[in-house]
Amino acid sequence: MFIREGIEAKDNQLMIQIKSVGVTAIWSGVVATTSLLIAKFTVGLRVPEQEESEGLDTHTHGEAGFNL
Repeated sequence: MFIREGIEAKDNQLMIQIKSVGVTAIWSGVVATTSLLIAKFTVGLRVPEQEESEGLDTHTHGEAGFNL
């Protein structure tokens, strides 16, 4: 009852799957870009230069990751 047979049915199913993959890729890109922009404008994407030069382990956790 729910099974379609023949070449046309297989081609139709393939096109449905290709379209679904395209829609999923576009949706993922839009959501990822939106999330990135929200993070950029609320908390920022980088730490200040001073914290970066001191080392993130030292500044954030108060301990050194490596004893150099």
